[in-house]
Order: sequence, then C-alpha cells, then structure tokens
Amino acid sequence: MLPENPKEMLKRVDEVVKRVRAVSKDDDTYLAPYFALRGTLLNQMGRYDEALISFDKAISLDVHNETDAWYNRGVMFLERDNLDEALRSFNKMLEINPNDEDAIHNRKVVLLKQSQRYGK
Repeated sequence: MLPENPKEMLKRVDEVVKRVRAVSKDDDTYLAPYFALRGTLLNQMGRYDEALISFDKAISLDVHNETDAWYNRGVMFLERDNLDEALRSFNKMLEINPNDEDAIHNRKVVLLKQSQRYGK
C-alpha cells in the first residue's frame, strides 16, 4: 500500500539514497529497491518520465531480482495504455517470478486488450 502523501515519502526515499551514496562513494548497488519505490511514488504523482527512469535504474542495478520495478513499470504502462511495453515488463517480471499471481493477471489483461485492439 502506498502512502497518502507520496511527495513526503519521495523526500524520505531521496534522503536515503543520498545518505547511502555518501557512505558508499556513489555505489548504487544496494539501492535497487529504493529506486523501484521511487518510481512507484513518481508514477502515483503523475511524473511518468521520471518514474520510468527510476524503474529502469532499479532494474539496471539488479536485473535478475528487481521484481517490484518490472511489475510497477508494467502497471504504469498498462495504465498509460502502452500495451507493448506493459507486456514486455510483465513478461520480464514473470521470468524472475513465474508464479506471481498479480503479474499473471495483468499480463492476461494486456493480452485481452491487445486482442480487442488488433482483432487477434
């Protein structure tokens, strides 16, 4: 569940990122979950381009385990009706965690919308 005030939570997340970078000499290795959360908060605030940058940063830091970033990236694209990117994101998520029921459901939603749109 996301906070009622995503702007305040975003400030906290950015402060954590800043502090970790200060002690780790800009090594972002351990920050993937924070970038995923940051992307989710930015998406909730309607700042989609920044959200995508944060999701992609999280994924680049932990490409094999960052399921939250893949999943929430897919949700963002589904909400924006970018079905191809949503499907790609949910497929990547399911490569990591093939039994995630939410990702399976949302992938089915994307496929249904694509079939309705393209008559397949």
